[in-house]
Amino acid sequence: MKEKKLINKTKKFVKKLNEKTIVFNNLLYNEFLPEGMYEEYKELVENFKTFYKDSSAEFFLWRVIGDNLKIDKNKIKKYYLWDIAVNEKENLVSEEYPLLNKTKDNLVEVKYGTDINKNGFEYEKHYLIFESELSINFHLMGWIIANWKGDSKFYVAIDKDKLGEPETIREVMLLSHWEGPKTVKNISESFNKNELIIKGPFNAGIPLYDKVEFLFRDINGKWHLEIEELLPRRGISFDLETYVKGEKAKYFTRYIHAITDKEVKKCFHLDGAIRSYDNFKNFKDRNLSDIGKKDWSKKSKRYKLFRFDSENGINNFEKIIGLFFLWNPYVREFFEGETEELKEMEEQREKLFEFNFKYKRLG
Repeated sequence: MKEKKLINKTKKFVKKLNEKTIVFNNLLYNEFLPEGMYEEYKELVENFKTFYKDSSAEFFLWRVIGDNLKIDKNKIKKYYLWDIAVNEKENLVSEEYPLLNKTKDNLVEVKYGTDINKNGFEYEKHYLIFESELSINFHLMGWIIANWKGDSKFYVAIDKDKLGEPETIREVMLLSHWEGPKTVKNISESFNKNELIIKGPFNAGIPLYDKVEFLFRDINGKWHLEIEELLPRRGISFDLETYVKGEKAKYFTRYIHAITDKEVKKCFHLDGAIRSYDNFKNFKDRNLSDIGKKDWSKKSKRYKLFRFDSENGINNFEKIIGLFFLWNPYVREFFEGETEELKEMEEQREKLFEFNFKYKRLG
């Protein structure tokens, strides 16, 4: 078979994928495929091996499929996340559960006692699926599943385009576990009415700083604590954009607001969000300033991801905060104090930051 003929054959196969709304991962794992389609895919792999080395044949096939796979977002497609399979279509949740459009801050209350997995929670006939910024944070969601005892109200942002199918639930194990903060050690009663703490390295000659800011405000005898991570990390890179609630959040940060007692031993309110600064100028201005100098909420858009409320105090709130700021040793150090483990993490993070700045354009 000539190469051009093979490419055309592949495009016809992709056309069939588009018509039947088959996502790419379903091919890789032979899931939710019409009869004969997986065999057709494996035949294409073998055909590609006639033009490319065995190790790269599938890669070139993937590229052709990826360039031509464009599924209509108004048609339902079905595929697995980690713990559950979902049906996805634009505004699917609104069509099935219109009352969910009227929730405060676009957060849905998770009723204690309903089943929760890493991707979502049981709701009437389906599972509502967490926003991707939450569902990819297995450590945070895993900890909440294991430790939330209904002692506080829990609200969460959901993906309005996805509904989980109850009969498809499975259990996926993580190969490693990252421990969040354990205790608060460096809070003193000598704070002023407003207290700003900044943690992170000083990167000379680099126009953006990898830092975390902690701002305490005394309001009616309670601390209102704001924490913002100015350069979020995901995996081995620092990302400048993500998708939240169907929108692209450009130049984003992770943000926490908490209300605690003066000893920071009890937390009565805790919410986590993504802040998007939209363009590089706003993002750079924010990065080179600090959280207390102006009302940065007016320069950013805030996407709430979850919220806890409790009159008696939210259990292990420090751990929830630490797990939300994924891969950030400075948040852990703030609550735990210095450890050898955290020093190693900080050194690795500094090297990653410098590498990403050198090879990845930030503005």
